[in-house]
Amino acid sequence: MCVYCLDFYNYRCFISCDCSWNVLILAAIWKKTFVRTAFHILMSGLAFTDLCTGLIAQPFYTANILLYSTNPGIVRDKPTLVITLQTITDGSGTYFIFITLLFITLISIERWLYMSRRSLVTSHRGCFTFAMLFLFPIPLFVFRF
Repeated sequence: MCVYCLDFYNYRCFISCDCSWNVLILAAIWKKTFVRTAFHILMSGLAFTDLCTGLIAQPFYTANILLYSTNPGIVRDKPTLVITLQTITDGSGTYFIFITLLFITLISIERWLYMSRRSLVTSHRGCFTFAMLFLFPIPLFVFRF
């Protein structure tokens, strides 16, 4: 049990470092007065996705692991709590991983179009794409569970 507590405290330090770096990236992109290109918008979307992963998915995953490892009796006594926690953990984790992969793919395509001088992405289209990438996977994960 002591090993799990030690891992939990190390994990909390990792989450706080991860979240603080993503907040710094978002602050640097959105507080600057330069012209925000589509790359900046997509990069801030990737940082926001990682921030949500660190604030939502990782704590539920940690709570799920600690629940199973430190108190196995609660799994038998309160199955609805365990099922709810497992559903939130799996749903949020896969949702944010899917959005992260979409952002990485879109950033790669946008950089390739920019390097070949055929960039079709403007800042307005980038903001629209940012919103659509967050809304597109929701029906996939709602009907999955």
